[in-house]
Amino acid sequence: MTEPASAGVVADMTERAPEPPPTGPWRWMRENLFSGHTWGQIAFNSFLTLVFALVLLNILRFITSYLFAPERKWAAVTHNAKLLMVQAFPQDDLIRIWMSLGIFIVLVVWSLASWKVGGRLEFATFAGGLRSGAVLVAVTAIMHHAAEARTFGIPILQFDSPAAWSNVRAWILVAAVLAAVLAHFAVRWGRAAAAPPTIPILAVPVMIMAAVAALLWTVELPVPLGQFDQTIAPIAATTARPWTILFALAVAAYPLGVAVEGIWPRAFRRFLISAWLLSYPVIIFIIQRNPVLDWSDMILLMAVALGAGALRVLIALPRGPTGAAVVAAIGLVIAALPLASGEEPLWVAAALVIIGLATLIAALTIREPVVMVRTSAGGLVLACLLIWLVPMPFLYRIMVIAFTLFLLATPTVGRTQRGRANLVRVWVAATLLVVVAFRLGATFVDGSSLTIFLRSDVVSIVLATVLGGGALWVLGLPPKGRAVNAIVAAMGLMAAALPFASAEEPLWLTVGLVLTGLAIVTAAFTIEEPVEMVRASAAGLTVVCLLIWFIPMPFLYRTLIVAFTLFLLVTPTFGGTEGGRTNLVRAWTVVSVLIVVAFRLGATSTSLEFQGTTFLGGFNLTILLAVSGIALSLPVGLVLALARTSSMPIFRLLSTGYIELVRSVPMITWLFFGSAMLTAFLPAGVEFDEIVRIVAAITIFNSAYVAENIRGGLQAIDRGQYEAARAAGLSIVQSTSLVILPQAVRTVIPALVGSIIVAFKDTSLVAIIGLADILLIARSFIPQQSDPNFQGTLPQMMFFMALFYWIVTFTISKLSMRYERSLGLGER
Repeated sequence: MTEPASAGVVADMTERAPEPPPTGPWRWMRENLFSGHTWGQIAFNSFLTLVFALVLLNILRFITSYLFAPERKWAAVTHNAKLLMVQAFPQDDLIRIWMSLGIFIVLVVWSLASWKVGGRLEFATFAGGLRSGAVLVAVTAIMHHAAEARTFGIPILQFDSPAAWSNVRAWILVAAVLAAVLAHFAVRWGRAAAAPPTIPILAVPVMIMAAVAALLWTVELPVPLGQFDQTIAPIAATTARPWTILFALAVAAYPLGVAVEGIWPRAFRRFLISAWLLSYPVIIFIIQRNPVLDWSDMILLMAVALGAGALRVLIALPRGPTGAAVVAAIGLVIAALPLASGEEPLWVAAALVIIGLATLIAALTIREPVVMVRTSAGGLVLACLLIWLVPMPFLYRIMVIAFTLFLLATPTVGRTQRGRANLVRVWVAATLLVVVAFRLGATFVDGSSLTIFLRSDVVSIVLATVLGGGALWVLGLPPKGRAVNAIVAAMGLMAAALPFASAEEPLWLTVGLVLTGLAIVTAAFTIEEPVEMVRASAAGLTVVCLLIWFIPMPFLYRTLIVAFTLFLLVTPTFGGTEGGRTNLVRAWTVVSVLIVVAFRLGATSTSLEFQGTTFLGGFNLTILLAVSGIALSLPVGLVLALARTSSMPIFRLLSTGYIELVRSVPMITWLFFGSAMLTAFLPAGVEFDEIVRIVAAITIFNSAYVAENIRGGLQAIDRGQYEAARAAGLSIVQSTSLVILPQAVRTVIPALVGSIIVAFKDTSLVAIIGLADILLIARSFIPQQSDPNFQGTLPQMMFFMALFYWIVTFTISKLSMRYERSLGLGER
């Protein structure tokens, strides 16, 4: 009789879930503040808790008393916010700063949407955070010491008499206590629920942005009043309105990013990676700098690239949103044509808008790809008839007509894979030839020299991409025959002819270049193995790259030669297959175009009107130096780390010497080197702006420390990883890039983040050489102004700067810790 009962008890015990451990603030205090197994341990830990609590409360009392003392002139911060952020940037062009922030915010939001960053947060955890914040505010309100207020308490813990409290202080305490109580009950409700309620993690920053936007329109900040006093006033609408728009833009951009990610996931991520890489130079060199530049060449090149992309999509006659999106974009371009000038007759503008809208409707309603493409081509035919009445450059009309003809041929030619590829290639070749022909004709009509034509943007890009891309196409997958010999021999002849372009270099340099060129030509006719021939030519061009620094030639040409040599050095490794060769040519095209565009943008002057030598200053300059130095030092440090761990003595000795030399000299010395001495090491006639030289000095310094961090990660990799990679048939480059480096970098992420934080803080040293970063403005410019309201405000400004640097570095540290947890660092 007892066995069934005992069996039932056992079954009941096994079916019941274990009781959850007790939780709550009292339990937490018992385990963390008053812990111990004996009364002696509990008493000792309680004593330590009490002592540290008294210390923290007195520190909080001192800080709040200092911050809110009547003699503190915080108007020095609020009134000079623009000076701290952008310094001498023209007031009338501040829209460019807001545009830069908008681009950055949209890219951040779209990246969160594309990589699905976020997840769910338990409501109890969220409410617990609110409770902690409300308690901190309440304690701060209680511990604050107002000037000349009566106090009571013990000597080590003083409180203001409640009778001396202001109304604002009392209401803050009441609101904080009420918020803490409500948050506490919310925590208990969340933990008591059978299924713990959750909220999206990204809802937290949205709520923070909403709160900040509300404060921007309601809070009042100190502003100067007269010469020796200050008052409070609302934040200017010129500040509150742009921030509110940016917050709304961030909220609106997220669902758009989610929608695009759901339709084109791979394309959207590629776009984001490219946008992040290009956003920084575009913001600095174009949006903020506003260069004085003839944009016609850039517009034509963008037209060639966009036309090739549209044809590549439509020529495959795809079903779904991709083809519809391209056709819709064509319709929008047609509708926007009359907006370019606004000088055409009204009926022409109305007709173009109607045609564009009709094309847009066709993209959204027609499901058959062939019919959709033909409809868009028909709309473009009508637009081609009307654009002759629109005032625009003749070359633009030719480009529109050419694209229309290619689009008409798309449904017929695009039936085969070869036809699709050939149509895109013919489009690129034909449009580039048309553009070059028009530019050459304009040169002769204007009576300009041929040198000006050769140095134009379009011609430089065409020559670089065609000559370099053609050579890499042949050498990337050497065919049978004499094509490789001819290409290598041509490179040797060009190297031998370099000194005769100016005839101003020393005799030894001429002899060296001629001998190097002849050696490359000899290798072309004596080496039978194509891969060895390519390596020999790359070695010869490496020698040429060292010698051309002494030849008086445009710095752009030197850079293109060095870039082509680097591509040629990696051709035997990354070429050899059809896909590898294609990727090499594509990468070369992108790199050469970016080099030419960067040099053209850097050589032009800015249209901004400002005082001083540069429009960069304040936090704008600080972030430029930090981002540039960090972004450039990471790849340089990676190369140095690989060279120092290389088995080749020459690379190991050079990298070791570089690292030890750089680390043995303080950073301020390298800053002086970049500011005053770097020009002496550049070729004659080559000059860079001081900020560019300072970025180079920061890169030189930081790359040495990055190299040592990565070297530590490489040494931590077990030898079996190398052997496993070789056993899998991977080459040295493949095993290093695919197996070893990812593990090494993953290991040293904390050290790399530490280097990034140090690099950001070290940008404040540029104040010593006269650059107006945010710290120099806060330390010298504002306290030494002629306005009596700001004189003697150095302590307030330094407190603000300490808080500013802490917020930035703490944010970087927390983001790094979150990324480390996502990678599982520190877990076994």
